[in-house]
Amino acid sequence: MGKFLFLFGFVNISMAQTNVKPCSQHILLEEIGSDFKLETSLDTAIIEEGEAYYIKVVVKSCKGAMYLERYRKASEKIVFSGYYQDAIKQDTIDVWATDPVTLDRRLIKRGEFKPIKTGIWKYYDSHGKLMKIDEYDQGRLLSSNLVSEGN
Repeated sequence: MGKFLFLFGFVNISMAQTNVKPCSQHILLEEIGSDFKLETSLDTAIIEEGEAYYIKVVVKSCKGAMYLERYRKASEKIVFSGYYQDAIKQDTIDVWATDPVTLDRRLIKRGEFKPIKTGIWKYYDSHGKLMKIDEYDQGRLLSSNLVSEGN
């Protein structure tokens, strides 16, 4: 009986030490022309992009490794999909922040990750039909192929 209690306590301690902390990082995606604050970890998130688009993100790490799909809100048609690998480093950028109470503006420094395109990226027309497939290796375009009508 004493061995069981000892083992049970050890399992609880191990689980407590391996809890995944949520991300709280700014991620810049040049593909969409803006950044967003990643506030989830190792999970799927839906991020609104104004009135026209939203992105579905499957997060693999807090430094930007993810699978991303962009959709048109009105038609629910996919625009593009692809993979990012972790950013090499965190960049520091200057951002204007407005105090919501006083409306005073001030310049602040913020950390931001810029992940790197990798693997297969697919691009679709306005009807959701596959138009082009690009292949990347660590941000470098290896190949780009237009998809023919017959495929």
